Amino acid sequence: MSIVAWNARGLGNPNTTRALKDTLTKYSPNIVFLSETKKNKKYLQRLRSRNKLSGSFYVNPHGIQGGLALWWTENVSITIMRESLNFIDTLASLTGEESWQCTFTNGPPYTSKKQQFWAKFQNLRQCSTVKWSVIRDVNIVADQNDKDGRALVNKSQAQWFLGFMDASGHIELPIKGGMLTWSNLRCDNDAIAEKLDKILMSSEWSGAYPKAIGVLEAAVASDHNPIILILDRLKKKKKKNFKFESRWLIEEECHSNRNRQNAIVKIKDGSGRWIEDDKEISMVFQKHFQELYTKDENIDLDSKQLEFLRFSLLLWRYLGQLLPQVI
Repeated sequence: MSIVAWNARGLGNPNTTRALKDTLTKYSPNIVFLSETKKNKKYLQRLRSRNKLSGSFYVNPHGIQGGLALWWTENVSITIMRESLNFIDTLASLTGEESWQCTFTNGPPYTSKKQQFWAKFQNLRQCSTVKWSVIRDVNIVADQNDKDGRALVNKSQAQWFLGFMDASGHIELPIKGGMLTWSNLRCDNDAIAEKLDKILMSSEWSGAYPKAIGVLEAAVASDHNPIILILDRLKKKKKKNFKFESRWLIEEECHSNRNRQNAIVKIKDGSGRWIEDDKEISMVFQKHFQELYTKDENIDLDSKQLEFLRFSLLLWRYLGQLLPQVI
């Protein structure tokens, strides 16, 4: 099971929706949490459908700011316990498995609201025995090591967050792929980067999912990096290597257009002229290979080079028969 969480900074940008699709394709998450969507429910429902997720819950943006979206697959059970402009509190589980409390946050950016938010946040815990995880933007830098830039950490804000950690007994799950999750997208002396996005977990949750890992993805079209919580290690997809077999050069079925998917529609010759005529394209290829292997030079070739030369000659003859057909 895996969860993708991201401050998308507005989902109206085509680059943002493309980056989202790429991340979801890569990890095939069971749950997706998006903050700062800045879009209404109708738009988000279309986007959810295109990404093949079945369940959904939304917190509408306040004016043109904010907005939360929670999506999940059909094999996940989600019960919404509480919600606000800054979080969605749920009970989540895979079909047939024990549920746990999973709270998705987008901490308030304003100092005047941060203390109150974290003082009340610890009261969200259902009971002391429930496994609890908190995912996403806490919007507070807790330590100077979690910051890169000229500004110093606000110690008062750090204490508000650390007070929650102490009272709730949460620990932080390390995230692989980087530490700083937000930047102001500026350069040189004005650049600031901070660790605002975290995965927090209770001891009960940590004991139930000892193999869980956090992963930081590259920030694309947003000032925040997506973070991924993987409860069990992902199975690596085996890549199939392409192998060219010499029998393809002589088997008749390989010449069938039915088995070919790519086509050469034009080519540039040695003089830089574009050739589009079928017969002329074929002549360009044949002339190239003919000149390549009929030069009058003394070349000392080893056995592997000779084998490659023999194979290339076979391929040249094969191309002479197929070009400019689909190859």
